[in-house]
Amino acid sequence: RSYSVTGVQTCALPIFIDQIYYADYSSILNVKNFPVVVKVGHSHAGFGKMLIHDQEELSDLRSVLALQSNYIIIEPFLDRVYDIRIQKIGSHYRAYKRIGLEGWKGNMGMATLEEIPLDESYKFWVDVCSDLFGGLDILAIDAIRTTEGKDIIIEMNDSMIGDRKSVV
Repeated sequence: RSYSVTGVQTCALPIFIDQIYYADYSSILNVKNFPVVVKVGHSHAGFGKMLIHDQEELSDLRSVLALQSNYIIIEPFLDRVYDIRIQKIGSHYRAYKRIGLEGWKGNMGMATLEEIPLDESYKFWVDVCSDLFGGLDILAIDAIRTTEGKDIIIEMNDSMIGDRKSVV
């Protein structure tokens, strides 16, 4: 989808990841396309997330989810080359590329972190997301670059937008 802003060249927003919300474990019935990522409650920083490969693993997880009362979000697992974080603080913008060195979660364990040039599309993404919520002055967009070369927005953060110090 393309958006036009007065005085700015038309840019396209990347695809936002498809997410399915479940009020509790008993609602999770027809998951068909695996692998998926299951997020429990207000998961963040890699915690509260599991990679599920098939129906049997999902069934096992459902038995654990039955013991808690948080909502659950299921989204497709996307094979990534690296993570992208675009930050906006007032009129200051920065972009980072993070490559996880351990496992499928790019934000857990050791990673390389590199500031990258802020291209116009990254700035546009963060400005559109800011405008969607009334003009936020502080926010960050988390996206991934897939192995197919697509950029997909995973989430928007309106606080805690710094990067952890546990990088190499």
